[in-house]
Amino acid sequence: MSLQSTENKPLEIVWRAKAIADVKSIVHYISQYSTTAAHNQRQRIRSRIESVSEAPGIGKPAQSNAHAARGVRYTTEGRYYIYYEVVGTQLRILRVRHTSRDILENNID
Repeated sequence: MSLQSTENKPLEIVWRAKAIADVKSIVHYISQYSTTAAHNQRQRIRSRIESVSEAPGIGKPAQSNAHAARGVRYTTEGRYYIYYEVVGTQLRILRVRHTSRDILENNID
């Protein structure tokens, strides 16, 4: 598995259903206080993921040995961890979780 985009092209971003649900939940929660802040947070998460698609090696290996062994990595955007893996020419977004939330072995997949 290579942690570089191919021919300087960004990797294709593929969102897992749980990651989509995570972002929706984040936006919903923040929008209770400010719709502008919710929109801005969603945009920052998307921008961070686009940056990762151009240089997927910038993230750190997942904290669990089982996930790190299969190549799961994470990066942060503000108070959120973005868990991902590179499969071929795809950047698969697995989860987006608040840093205060515990990620158990079975919650990343």
